[in-house]
Amino acid sequence: MPSPRLLHRERLLALVNIETFEQVLQALPPPLDALLADSPSIIEVQRRMGRYVAREARGILRRSPSAVARALAYLILREMDLFLLFSLIQGRLLELSTEVVEVALEITEPSCPWSGAA
Repeated sequence: MPSPRLLHRERLLALVNIETFEQVLQALPPPLDALLADSPSIIEVQRRMGRYVAREARGILRRSPSAVARALAYLILREMDLFLLFSLIQGRLLELSTEVVEVALEITEPSCPWSGAA
C-alpha cells in the first residue's frame, strides 16, 4: 500500500507542481510508477490503485504476524465491499441501466466516450 515512505509530504508537493498527467505518472516512486504506467485516464488510475490496495490488503491479512496490521487490512477490505454494495444500491435506486451499474462495480469495462479522457 502507498505509505508515507512512498508518498511523503515533500513528494506530494512536488507531484502537485508537475504540469501534465503523464509526467505525474512518470514521477511516481516504485512500485506505483510501473503499476500506473500508460494509464490513459484518472479513472484508470483509480481502478488500478483500488485493485492494488485490495491485493496488498489481502496479502497482509494472510501473512502479517501483526494483529493490528491484519485488523486494518480486514477493515480496508470490508470498506471496499461496502462501497461496492452502496454503488449497487444507489444505481438501482436511481434506476441506472445495468451497464452503468456494472461499470461502477468493475464487472465490465466502460464503453462510453469519457472512459479514455485524461
